[in-house]
Amino acid sequence: MEFLEALTNVADRLWLPHQVGMEFHANRVARISEQLAVDDAILAALDDVEKVAKGKLGQFNKNAFVTIDDLVDRIVHAVERGREHIRGAKAERSDSYGITLRSDPILDQLATIFQSNVGEGYASSEMAEIRKVCDQRYALDVPPGYKDRAKEGDRKYGDYLIWRQMLDYAKTSGNGIVFVTDDNKEDWWWIVKGDTVGRQILGPRPELREEFRIATGQLFYMYSPEEFLKNIYSITKTDVSTDVVAEVGQASRDAEESMEGAASSEEDFYEIAQIESLRTVVRDEIRNASRRIDELSAMIDLPKRKRLDAARLAEELDSTSVMRSALAAQLRNSRERLHKHGAGGGKAAEDLAEMRRIERVLHSVEQRRSELLEGARSTTMEVESLDGMSFESVRHDLESERQRLASLDRDYVALDRALDKARRRLGQME
Repeated sequence: MEFLEALTNVADRLWLPHQVGMEFHANRVARISEQLAVDDAILAALDDVEKVAKGKLGQFNKNAFVTIDDLVDRIVHAVERGREHIRGAKAERSDSYGITLRSDPILDQLATIFQSNVGEGYASSEMAEIRKVCDQRYALDVPPGYKDRAKEGDRKYGDYLIWRQMLDYAKTSGNGIVFVTDDNKEDWWWIVKGDTVGRQILGPRPELREEFRIATGQLFYMYSPEEFLKNIYSITKTDVSTDVVAEVGQASRDAEESMEGAASSEEDFYEIAQIESLRTVVRDEIRNASRRIDELSAMIDLPKRKRLDAARLAEELDSTSVMRSALAAQLRNSRERLHKHGAGGGKAAEDLAEMRRIERVLHSVEQRRSELLEGARSTTMEVESLDGMSFESVRHDLESERQRLASLDRDYVALDRALDKARRRLGQME
């Protein structure tokens, strides 16, 4: 309950984004059900242990070296002690919190703490444009939320809706925001990974702080729940026990940024944002140059491909002509047999059916042959037309694009280095 007491002490400074409230209520029943089911699952597992002990170990009763009954009794006794512990803990939690699917005193306390300090949602008419903007951001890995883009439906937009609602609130209220979240993904946090330092969180993504500053004129900070509890004393002069902090989760590092540090590092944040923007432009140009190189290469290779197409058509046409001649001979023989056997009798019926089958196959072959003749004529004309063309200008354009791509690659590497340098410099300041 100390966590709720900490929130109560700063209730006048709290504000809840509408999307956070929506997700809390959407997940609340499932989370309560999961917690209530844990005790039953543990008790069922203990029952299984007892059954296995009595059933499986009983087959070794005739062992001269181990007293199986004594071993089974010890296991059963340990299992019973485990059951008593779980039942006692369950009763204690019920007395302390009293949470059920129908009754939730913690929810009641949260409702009292936040009261009217909950943001507004967006109308359905606004959501269409918001989804479009969000998809564009995700395509470019613009934080936050792009790590959720594989989620189904509107669930993938949750983090961006939270971000957008915080921007709206900061604009209208004129206040900066300290965002408390247990989401530790890299589309929120600036995470550094290395062989010697491991995984370190340096603070919010610089792009987020810069976007927030530009859009609202205010400062943006982020705390994990652990950091919020560890620093709550400086705000309220109220102690929070280390046990509560440990229960919320093990703190990774101190993510608090002082106001003085924010002013001195603002230029670095702006530089990082500029480099990220330039990097996006260069990346798009690299894609365009690569696509143009593919197109020009395909144009130069076109005469060769058309000649191969013409050769393939000629080969298939020859094969079709041979088949056509063979079928025509079979059809003549079939007609002669039919004429010989006359119009009546079983043999004549067989000859007539065979003749009809050959006629159908021959008709299909004739159709395919006509298609091949038309294709061969068209391809031959294209080959003759291409043979008369000069591809020097195309080759010149191709070489120019290759040189441009090489230059863009060098620019991208240089921007990567500059970005890394700026981030390291900012990390040293913080």
